[in-house]
Amino acid sequence: MKGLHIEVRGWDEAEARVMPVRTEVFIVEQGVPEEIERDAFDAVCRHAIACDAEGRVVATGRLLPDGHIGRMAVLRAARGAGVGGAVLQALIAE
Repeated sequence: MKGLHIEVRGWDEAEARVMPVRTEVFIVEQGVPEEIERDAFDAVCRHAIACDAEGRVVATGRLLPDGHIGRMAVLRAARGAGVGGAVLQALIAE
């Protein structure tokens, strides 16, 4: 995706920015119950925040302290443009 920018932040900085994406993908599209979409690991993870050229958050993912990657989510409009792969690479680099 042209103009894609990814930053990796702690939960305090990431929560308000990534939760709309996670809500849309996991709760609305996939039907995951809201009470299990969030968990205690969010606070200890590093979170990728992928923004398009206009600064809109279009994807996210998280890196757990043990090195596992999860909660990868890309908004429908940004799918198929390599955004998920870029988020994954950013988390691996972290």
